[in-house]
Amino acid sequence: MEIIYSSVPEFIGWTAPDGHPVQVFYASGQESYVGEIREDTETGELFKYGYYRLENDDFIQIGFKAETISAFLNTSDMDYLLNRLKEDSDVEDLHFISNDLKIIHSTNPDALDVEIDDPKVQAYLMSDDIQSYYVTNQESDNLYYVFASIYDGDEKAGNLVIAKSTAYIEAIEREIKNNGYTIVGLILSIFAIAIMMIYKRSKSFLNLAYYDKTTHLPNDLYLKSYLEESMVKSGKKAIFLIDIKNFKTINLTYGYEYGDKVLKEVAHRLLFILKERGMLFRFSQDRFVFVLDQYNDSSELVTYANDMETIFSQPFRKVDDHQYIHSKIAIIEVDQVEKVDSILRNASIALDHNKETDGHYTFFNQHMSAALERENDIEKILLEALENEDESIISLVFQPIISTYSMNIIGFETLARMQTEKYGFISPEEFIGVAEKNC
Repeated sequence: MEIIYSSVPEFIGWTAPDGHPVQVFYASGQESYVGEIREDTETGELFKYGYYRLENDDFIQIGFKAETISAFLNTSDMDYLLNRLKEDSDVEDLHFISNDLKIIHSTNPDALDVEIDDPKVQAYLMSDDIQSYYVTNQESDNLYYVFASIYDGDEKAGNLVIAKSTAYIEAIEREIKNNGYTIVGLILSIFAIAIMMIYKRSKSFLNLAYYDKTTHLPNDLYLKSYLEESMVKSGKKAIFLIDIKNFKTINLTYGYEYGDKVLKEVAHRLLFILKERGMLFRFSQDRFVFVLDQYNDSSELVTYANDMETIFSQPFRKVDDHQYIHSKIAIIEVDQVEKVDSILRNASIALDHNKETDGHYTFFNQHMSAALERENDIEKILLEALENEDESIISLVFQPIISTYSMNIIGFETLARMQTEKYGFISPEEFIGVAEKNC
């Protein structure tokens, strides 16, 4: 058993040893097979291989790099997936066509939003079978297309279209003395079948990993991935961190099942007023995040915050009772590339600051971050001073108490004072407040 044609010339002439997966497929008699990811026996790299048997008992093998598979399983960006496949699989173009016959994802930007009006191509797209189609183009290379239906469960999501240059087909004809169109059709069919299988698995993994089971909103993992990708795009962005203040009390009072119903209703109401103006995520147990990719100015963000607040003005019903939800909103504006962790940290800082105010929203500013750093430093200095009994940091002063009647000292009031190397004198109002809050 010998390789007689390969896109990697150095593999031509290779023979499969006994027990090799290639030998196992050959002996199985199967017409086709797509295996699990395995280490290539020659290069040591990880690949996912598919096989298709020809009428003369020869067969074709096609391989996907493991990192390409990983890309499918770890992102929801179809444009990224198609471009990654184009780079790794030596095809001319890939398109994803919706059920209403419009190209909605493509490796060729000029093809986006093109509506398919050719009756022959429409027939291919309407079919559930894998189809092939040859196109003559005098301005460039002639292309050979393969169409494959993509399903999400029992529902058709659209069609994957793969384009390959006919020059490649002619090269195969010269090398293996066979019908190049038939061979390439089979190769691209295996390619399409493998992509369909990977896509279906990736949708399943995506739903498990990137979506919240209760609200069906994208979760914190999706949020972080979304922000990382959006950071490379130009334009101002705004992040709203929405906190349900009394959610813990609701859970303890009415139970977790009712708490889940409240979360679903909150998500539903937020989605209704936000519509498609941005992306909404469930960030944690009692917090949601709304990401707005483009806006004009901060007054527009205030409008968004006020719109969000309106959903909580109406009570949430519990049988014959009413439950009111109290919320706080933090807003952070991002106009340059920042680390995702820093963005989310700043949003949390603003939210904590907002809890100490009467307003329902607060914009983050650097003073909040500096104040938090100062508070954290004072807490550490206090704890170290108490542990080491360091009187140079915490000391006592005695203020006399004078009788207004006799004008004599009748006692002393003992006062604590704090002196630090970094901040100098710190007011008792400040450091006692920190001690009461954190120590």
